[in-house]
Amino acid sequence: MSSDLAFFATLSTIRENIFKYGGVFLLCAGTVSCVLSLFVFSKKALRKNPCGIYLIAASIANFIMIYISLLETTLSIGYRNDVTASNLSFCRINLYLTFVSDNLSSYFLIMGSIDRMLLTSRNALTRQHSTSRLAYISIIGISIFWLVFHIHALILPEIIQLYPTYFACYFPSGSYLTFITYYLLIRIILTLSLMVTFGLFTVRNIQNMRQKQVLPSVQGTESSTHVTVNTVRSKDHLLIRVLLLDIAVYMIFNLLLAAILLYQQIIQNRPVSLYDRQVVIFITGIATFSNYFPYCIGFYTKLFISKVFRKEVKASFLCE
Repeated sequence: MSSDLAFFATLSTIRENIFKYGGVFLLCAGTVSCVLSLFVFSKKALRKNPCGIYLIAASIANFIMIYISLLETTLSIGYRNDVTASNLSFCRINLYLTFVSDNLSSYFLIMGSIDRMLLTSRNALTRQHSTSRLAYISIIGISIFWLVFHIHALILPEIIQLYPTYFACYFPSGSYLTFITYYLLIRIILTLSLMVTFGLFTVRNIQNMRQKQVLPSVQGTESSTHVTVNTVRSKDHLLIRVLLLDIAVYMIFNLLLAAILLYQQIIQNRPVSLYDRQVVIFITGIATFSNYFPYCIGFYTKLFISKVFRKEVKASFLCE
């Protein structure tokens, strides 16, 4: 028994230290990542591109997610200072903004992948739907939908006593908790499925694109016409690579959370030992921590993997 208690204490300490030090690191790294991403994608050549608009919106949602959800989780787990457990209004607002920003970030990426799928279509009429106007309308529509859909988080969560001396901002047991549990599982599976689907469609369209296009030219302006078209084409290819990379990062760091949520649903009506329960709590903590990575490292992954993105960043800082 004493060995089990020591093991549980070790798991708890590891979980606490992961958020105590790793959480602070992600906060700092994520802040820089979002600010630099906004700086690069806000440049004229990219902010007028529909995909660039979606990436700007996603960066803003990531920034909100970092300072609403990651900051609160770091304080509550890493420093045992759960500010949401002492104020019901703050508890509900925090959960509401976490739900909204999390969904907005992922669905802006999905809309970006749909835009790239439209742009890379072989059908000229389909390509015409890739417009900045549609991007703004989609962003507004998606934002309103998730803001309204998660109104329940401003009303139903409570500060619940989980242990004799431990209170937490959580969902009351019963039908609402069951709804939230299934919702989280379905949402993450649906999000990953949509990202994979539209990402694969985009890759397929790219592979089917003609390698060479005949461009109309006017004598004396042929050179400038080619330069302009090549520049636009270069920006589009850059945004396609950047978007697919963001989707890949999101998928990699959310697979563990999807797996643990599915496992919890499978065992929810089965008797679980104290040992298994503590292990699940620990793994859930690891999955939660890894879930924050896509919001914090997007700029760095693009910078280290994409040579074209590095050139774009350099050009942005040099104001070229």
